[in-house]
Amino acid sequence: MIRSPTVLIVGAGASAELKFPSGAGLLKQIAELLDFGDGNDNSIAGRDYLRHSFNGVSTGDPQASWRRFYYCCERIRNASLIGRSIDNVIDQNDDEPLMDFIAKIAIGVTIAAAEEKSPLQAMPSLNSLYNIEGLADTWLYPFGQMLTTDVRRSNADEIFTNISIINFNYDRSVEVAVPSILQAAYGFDRDDALKLAGALTVYHPYGSLGTVDFRGNGEGTPYGSIPFGKLASFSQSLRTFTEKMEETEEILAMRRLIEKASNIVFLGFGYHRQNLELIDPQTGVGATTFLGTVYGESGPAIQAIRQDLQSFCMPPGKNGLPAVDLQPMRCADLLHAQYRRLTS
Repeated sequence: MIRSPTVLIVGAGASAELKFPSGAGLLKQIAELLDFGDGNDNSIAGRDYLRHSFNGVSTGDPQASWRRFYYCCERIRNASLIGRSIDNVIDQNDDEPLMDFIAKIAIGVTIAAAEEKSPLQAMPSLNSLYNIEGLADTWLYPFGQMLTTDVRRSNADEIFTNISIINFNYDRSVEVAVPSILQAAYGFDRDDALKLAGALTVYHPYGSLGTVDFRGNGEGTPYGSIPFGKLASFSQSLRTFTEKMEETEEILAMRRLIEKASNIVFLGFGYHRQNLELIDPQTGVGATTFLGTVYGESGPAIQAIRQDLQSFCMPPGKNGLPAVDLQPMRCADLLHAQYRRLTS
């Protein structure tokens, strides 16, 4: 059980453990999706989603509209040859609003396809949620153990008292995994597991593909399957880290969580300055434990990340740098290694 206020800040590296593309991989998949060839290539199903979504907003001369559509797809593909991420490609091409629309539809298509192929697979029973056997090599496995170990079923409503998640990814894997973990650990039926899991605070600063439809009644969207009619609206609610963000109540709530946390854990996080500024409470952070993964980062990069995090942690005008424990590990390995530290 997690016994002190803890915030997990989840980035693309964490979702990569569930086979989601991150960074360059996402950009490459989007470039492939937008390769229409002569404009009649239907070999990738996601292209139908793109056409359908655009068809719903195109106005005026249809022929001219479709020429503009294919022109923008080609521009995104060309920009992907040099771009660092799809976020940067969108930001660099701010002269053409349709590129933003198409790119976000492409993000939605790609993430939905990755959800469908993730280790989380729906169980055949109507009373069951998702099979969690495939999570053994992901961060959600040790996280599930942290939540449930030493907690009796009769006290299960206390599980989420000290844990919150700020998830910078678009996928809904956390929302799908957590009730499934509770069902596996305690034998709850589907509705009780979903009700209990609803107590976990999960923020998506850049949006997601919507509420998960667990019951098949149309309230939300299925994990891994976005209906034609909903894709455009959900995709256009997505934001990128290059977009200016207003200080909404949700952002202020995230900052309050950071301010009051005892443990702050960065999992697969890219440490982009814009993202740190987004959740920075400005008044300093009182946490005593700062953990983070820096898997695959170079020595100079790790040093720069440590300095950025120390600035993030310190209130203005204060002296003394807090200890920031950065480990060159996968997210799952970090949580396994730090299990006792985070649950004591």
